Amino acid sequence: MESPEAVPTGKSCNQYSRELLVCQTTEEFKTWKLNERQQQLVDSSGLGNLVHMADLIIDRTVLRVFCELWSKETNTARFHDFEMAPSLKDTAYILGIPVIGCVVTTGAVLNMSSEQLFFQYLGQVPGCGHCRGSRVKLSWLHFKFSQLSEHPTDEEIVYSTRAYLLEYLIGATLFPEKERGYVSPKYLPLLSDFEEVREYAWGTAALAHLYRALSTAMSSSRKKLFGSTTLLMGWIYEYIPAMRPVTDDAPAHVFPRVCRWTRHTVAQPAMEVSDIRKAFSRLRGSDVNWEPYKDMDPAFIPNACAAPDNVCCSRTWLISFNVREVYVPDRFARQFGQEQHRLNDVCGLQQHQWNASVDWSLEYASEIKHFEQLISATRHDHTTVPTTCTNTEGVFTTASMSREFHDLNLRAMVENIKEEF
Repeated sequence: MESPEAVPTGKSCNQYSRELLVCQTTEEFKTWKLNERQQQLVDSSGLGNLVHMADLIIDRTVLRVFCELWSKETNTARFHDFEMAPSLKDTAYILGIPVIGCVVTTGAVLNMSSEQLFFQYLGQVPGCGHCRGSRVKLSWLHFKFSQLSEHPTDEEIVYSTRAYLLEYLIGATLFPEKERGYVSPKYLPLLSDFEEVREYAWGTAALAHLYRALSTAMSSSRKKLFGSTTLLMGWIYEYIPAMRPVTDDAPAHVFPRVCRWTRHTVAQPAMEVSDIRKAFSRLRGSDVNWEPYKDMDPAFIPNACAAPDNVCCSRTWLISFNVREVYVPDRFARQFGQEQHRLNDVCGLQQHQWNASVDWSLEYASEIKHFEQLISATRHDHTTVPTTCTNTEGVFTTASMSREFHDLNLRAMVENIKEEF
């Protein structure tokens, strides 16, 4: 099934499905039963927390109005006199997955057909009827791999678990495609070694996809939001109390934070579009919960989900294969416990469509290097996990911002000049 959704009173689900199609789907999520060995492999991958996404209430009406506020020029939502956006810290805490690590990309898919990828990493190749281009139906993965034999071989366990990660934890939840119900095999090389899966910054890639999705959601007559709607919905609940569902009080130390909104939810009629627009238009800074994690006990945050200030509070690029989005936390500094200063410009970047013949790790080499430099300044054991951004004086100073922004804008200018020739 899809994540539960709230529907305005007097309106049918079908009417509002046409208003905003949510591409994230958790159909049959709970019907895929993992055995003990598979669960160990999923836990070792660092993506196990994503199973909590299935029960979150998704209010499509709220998301539709929020998409109207999103600026693709700045990757922020623009309210009356301030801007906001989901951050890397939000992603790590809400979903409980890494935002620090290797960029989600690889040159290993170069010159490999989708058939070769499926056979090498899953041991089976889907027929043409189960594919659309290079993408495969999630339902095919479920049909072929969700049921293990009574005494499965080690190879069968590996293939089945890898398919589970590809279908539900990646295709259905983190990176839902515009073509709903399909997933690309390009992620399979990253799932080769379960112990190494956790070394990738999956949360950073998920945020890149969400930014891209928000930038295009309202651009056509058929409104469609791909990317992780669980991340966006959880973020809205954390920061904007007026949009929250009625719930029993959940302890502040619940992790991942999405669990705060999936438990003890009381059914209630959703607001109409006009009411939500009015509520957002009247939203002021005093109505926002700017520091939702200030009461969290760092002991409850796994080291793998650390969100260091030097990364989360710095301008950088969010990369996932061909998806490249600029990250501008200085424009929503209050989310890090900082005073909001002058809003600086954001460089424009060209968006690229997926091309299997392009090595995106080389295409975006300079952007990836910038992100890696931020990570290299982070302690490798991730033991320091501040609950608020208390050590970012150097991040948001005028001098450091000028240097950072000059570099970003200069690279963009060079890029644009190259394209003209």
